Amino acid sequence: MGDVWKDKPIFFEFFGDVNSLHEKGWDIIFSCDWILDNHASLVNEIPFHPWQITDPKERAAVDKVCVYAGARLVPESAEVSYEDGKLEVSVKGENKGVARIYLPYRMKYELRDSSGKVVFDAISSQDPRKILPGKFEFSDAMRVSLKPGEAYSLSLRIYHTKKIFRDFRFAVKNLNPDGSLDLGKISAK
Repeated sequence: MGDVWKDKPIFFEFFGDVNSLHEKGWDIIFSCDWILDNHASLVNEIPFHPWQITDPKERAAVDKVCVYAGARLVPESAEVSYEDGKLEVSVKGENKGVARIYLPYRMKYELRDSSGKVVFDAISSQDPRKILPGKFEFSDAMRVSLKPGEAYSLSLRIYHTKKIFRDFRFAVKNLNPDGSLDLGKISAK
């Protein structure tokens, strides 16, 4: 399949169940690694009936496919600063998945006041569809006027531009209740 995955999503579906693959002598672990090596975006394992797997190594291989197929954006750090009306943000992380996001998603910053109300939002210059597997880093600078002495929180979300699909969630445990990623607190002096 080569580099097709860089432009088009790769879909994979098992066509037989666990017993069928065992009867044919097919190596399930090799097959699962092959799926990931070929940058699958989506895998339908239902015809395979993975719950029938009794070998722990085979089960681990199938679970790995379920976790790493597609994009898996894991932010590792964020730096936020605000001075003289300029909000600057820098985010570092890793796409631990084997593919990228193909659908029309964009990233949006949301600045909330102490009551939780969004008082400012801005689209990131980073297009999440361009984040390939591996490390990523991006930064943005925005002009925003904040009330002196007020505390604000900044979050980041990945939303579907046509509002057909739900937000793409970052692969972290501590997302905000609305699914956005908390980047930090700021206050205007």
